[in-house]
Amino acid sequence: MKTSGGTASGTTFIDLEDVKVPVENLIGPEGQGMKMITRNFNHERLAIVIGIVSSARAALSAAFSYVSKREAFGSPLMEQPVVRNRLARAGAELESLSAWADQLVYQMANLEGQEARQQLGGFVALAKAKAGLVLDECARCAVLLFGGNGYTRTGQGELVEKIYREIPGARIPGGSEDVMFDLAVRQLLKTYRAKSEALKTDKAKI
Repeated sequence: MKTSGGTASGTTFIDLEDVKVPVENLIGPEGQGMKMITRNFNHERLAIVIGIVSSARAALSAAFSYVSKREAFGSPLMEQPVVRNRLARAGAELESLSAWADQLVYQMANLEGQEARQQLGGFVALAKAKAGLVLDECARCAVLLFGGNGYTRTGQGELVEKIYREIPGARIPGGSEDVMFDLAVRQLLKTYRAKSEALKTDKAKI
């Protein structure tokens, strides 16, 4: 199946019907496959966030370098306030996401499995949704600052044009952002209610 981005990995349709799996080839209890997959969602989504941070940084770095040397009307584009403003806005979004990703990686590494799933599920989903929007902002910023060069698949704008094509690949896999935003609030609400009940119980004991 041809896709607009993600060409380094193949995308195809697989239809499994009446497939017999030998008992010795089973991974985990029969019928628990989906449950096992969901346990990996936080790691998958966090890995996507980290990859997005890297791509967004590459796009903005390329744009920063380009506008520093590209001249228009006798001076580099970087001398124009509107160019600096666009870079600053995109950069602020990127640095916020990057710091958030670092925090989540630390928490994921230091919380136990079940606790990590309960405490971080909503935040990781939220970060994944936000990451796609941040890449959209950074890649769009880079393409626009490259001007006509950002619209070509070769030459100076080749990198940012390619990153721009990867935006859907950031916003859809691992859970599209509408699903992630909803999941984030549901997970956070569940945690809030559980902790509120725990506080009530603790007060009742005092």
